[in-house]
Amino acid sequence: MSDTQVVDLEQIDLSITGMTCSSCVGRVEKSLNEVPGAKASVNLATDSAHILIPRGANP
Repeated sequence: MSDTQVVDLEQIDLSITGMTCSSCVGRVEKSLNEVPGAKASVNLATDSAHILIPRGANP
């Protein structure tokens, strides 16, 4: 028997302007990942962030 917990996730895609380097990406990604339960990925080339967060979470 498995103790795996299934979580219903919500996907959020954001456009982010003003990033100019990988340091910017790291700072934005770190801030987004500080939201409890959030898993964020930031892309400098597309000026965007992809975030998965438990549905109903209050960031």
